Amino acid sequence: MLRQDLNVPGLLLEKHSATIANDILVGIAQTADKERSGIFSTAAGILGAYNAEGPRRVAAAPNFDAAEFVRGGHTIFIVAPAHKQRLTAPLVVGLLEEIRHATYERAAAIEAGREPRQLPVLFALDEAANIAPIHDLPAMVSEGGGQGVHLMACFQDLSQVRERWSTDVADGFLSLFQTKVILPGIGDTKTLESLSVVIGEYDRVLESHSTSTSYQPGSFPGTSTNRSQYIQRQRILEPPSLSTWGETLIIEESVNLEGENGDCWDVGDGHEWSRGCG
Repeated sequence: MLRQDLNVPGLLLEKHSATIANDILVGIAQTADKERSGIFSTAAGILGAYNAEGPRRVAAAPNFDAAEFVRGGHTIFIVAPAHKQRLTAPLVVGLLEEIRHATYERAAAIEAGREPRQLPVLFALDEAANIAPIHDLPAMVSEGGGQGVHLMACFQDLSQVRERWSTDVADGFLSLFQTKVILPGIGDTKTLESLSVVIGEYDRVLESHSTSTSYQPGSFPGTSTNRSQYIQRQRILEPPSLSTWGETLIIEESVNLEGENGDCWDVGDGHEWSRGCG
């Protein structure tokens, strides 16, 4: 890859009758020099982890079977230091995608009655934007639950989603997750606004007072006080309040008694919790 030599890989692909892969390689060889250089540069970045001896040695004798993994109740722990996450992210994503598609195949087999039902596969991804930036993460969130993949993704705030995926994805990102756990300390203003909108509004009852004075000939002035109530829609938590919120906030999508979707929220410090719905 670093030498940008296509002859040796092409001969190996021909030797193993990998026709489609060889055709792709031929197509790359026939592209303009500038475009071909960009392709090699991107590929070298994706495979950069294999520049080290350790990954190459492990890859020479693979011992992982995704199909067996998703049927065996196993667990994989993946860790990487912060300064190595960009380098290892493509490998992590490749592994997760292999597990994901093996789980989808298992779901199809269960649906067809060829296999018994099993527990779903859980992806618990901390610092997902850095170490596990799955390219179609929103699609995975929306479709995975029905195919046996449950996802828990952790981010510092939505600025990471905007940077890694897009602003459009970030705008609707919170609605993809049925349960959202918000920890204190968020400073990104767009994230705070999105959270405020998701938490919702309530009908605040306000009261107004007015006093009037009447004058009648031959008597003292009389006064009367009128009170009236009116309802004003108001955010449950405004962004400035969220920015200084010192407790954990849990937002859960729910269905009310009329069958309509709504949101419930729990507020607490890990020991005592209070709940509201709106």
